Amino acid sequence: MTNSKIQVAHVNVARCIHLVGGLRAGTSPNGKLHIQVLGTPLKSSNIVEIGITEQRHYVRYFRSIGLDMVGFEDMSTEKGYATSLWHAWDPDAKSIETDIDFIWSGIANAFRNRADNEGYDVSRNIIFGIRAVSSRLRDISEAYGNQSTFAFCHDYEPNIRFENLDTFDVFLAIHSFLVEMGVLRDYLATFLAKKLFEIPKVDRMAKLHKRCTKMTFDPVAQHIVNICDKNLADGWMAQVSHLRNLIVHSAPITSRTSLAALATQQCEIGPHSLTKVYLGITIASPISREIDALEHCVDLSRKMWKFARYVASVSGMRPQPVTITDDDLL
Repeated sequence: MTNSKIQVAHVNVARCIHLVGGLRAGTSPNGKLHIQVLGTPLKSSNIVEIGITEQRHYVRYFRSIGLDMVGFEDMSTEKGYATSLWHAWDPDAKSIETDIDFIWSGIANAFRNRADNEGYDVSRNIIFGIRAVSSRLRDISEAYGNQSTFAFCHDYEPNIRFENLDTFDVFLAIHSFLVEMGVLRDYLATFLAKKLFEIPKVDRMAKLHKRCTKMTFDPVAQHIVNICDKNLADGWMAQVSHLRNLIVHSAPITSRTSLAALATQQCEIGPHSLTKVYLGITIASPISREIDALEHCVDLSRKMWKFARYVASVSGMRPQPVTITDDDLL
């Protein structure tokens, strides 16, 4: 088998920013930020141009108008072939060195350099889980975007509840996201059991949590106990487990919503307004409340990445990034 080579080529790249509610942001030809409904033309009435040109100000502005960034998509074209590269927005990733994918890729490479096949394999599983969760988050955002376009094209007023043939795609995307969150949760638990606690035959967070309740003086164990406690405000892992177990063993996510659960909401941007989509789901932990499904999934994913970053920090392994030399380039 020959060594793979990296080919350098010129491509045209454009960036699309995914926002909660199915809204999208991008850059107008004049370089200014604009916010619009997915799939609607730039000249439509459902687009607002913002006088911001520097990307470092984007997140602060979105938050000032009550919007959060789900992620961004770099769409490229080379010789007529279009591709896109998705990046879920992680506020804790201040640089490439703090990017969660970069960290775990480096840890996997460090295990490989040590000839530790067990550590290498479980680290690769975690990388897969991180990327899968990120991709499923994009799927939810895409489904929201399609519904926002539908509501706009039908001239829906705010606070209108509706459903259509594609509503199922929203629920399916949420299902897939929660399943992948459960998978990543258990990959991280397996890593901790094997490489930190050295506990045999533990491959699920439920098993690890049970063992951690007996490790009273271990700070890592107590951290796991706290995030898995449904009665604590910090018990976000318990929410993940509850929702994942619900859809896998009991009932689909529709059981947590009302019929025609999709609703339109008005997003005020200065003197302008845009139509966004809301899907309320009921969360029982620690107190019962309703929250938008996409916003909740964004919040849970960031907490999972933060936990993955924490696991990396207590692993005792220093990431060793793969080095690319001139010999790897064509």
